[in-house]
Amino acid sequence: YSMNLFGSDGSGKTSLMYAIRRKLGSTVIWGYEDRFKGVPNIRVVEMHSWKDHLEYVKALKKGIKAGKQLPFKNIIMDTVGEAYVMCQDAVMEENDWETMSGDRGARYPVVGKAFMDSVRELKHMGIIVNFVSHDKVVMNDGEVDKINPDTANQIKHLVMGGIDIIAYLEKV
Repeated sequence: YSMNLFGSDGSGKTSLMYAIRRKLGSTVIWGYEDRFKGVPNIRVVEMHSWKDHLEYVKALKKGIKAGKQLPFKNIIMDTVGEAYVMCQDAVMEENDWETMSGDRGARYPVVGKAFMDSVRELKHMGIIVNFVSHDKVVMNDGEVDKINPDTANQIKHLVMGGIDIIAYLEKV
């Protein structure tokens, strides 16, 4: 099963996700934020850019072609929102776009597709991809209406609809 844990800062999303996934097999966190030094006993591959992400995916594919065993069964993308921002920055740079506006909204699906294609590649390798995301509170008439994962619309179906288990954690 793939999972998405979301919640506010400090609610234990990363620690819980890592503990659960580690029980189910070898696990690594692909960290897209610089905040993992405070989380004990975790294995993190720091991603400083989408280029780092793509190079790591490429190295995994090369290893599989060479007959090597994958170094882990589970990847936790932490946070998926930051990963998406890195993907967006890379696509904008690649296409020489200064902003995402333009082309009558056609730029957003390009970024969404680039992100989704990369996640699909990982899944095709047999890796279970899991997500950690921040929460987004939706208000209605001054009251909390709902709390959703904070993800871009272009990948919302990935982290809300294409996942087996979604859980919200609240700091108490």
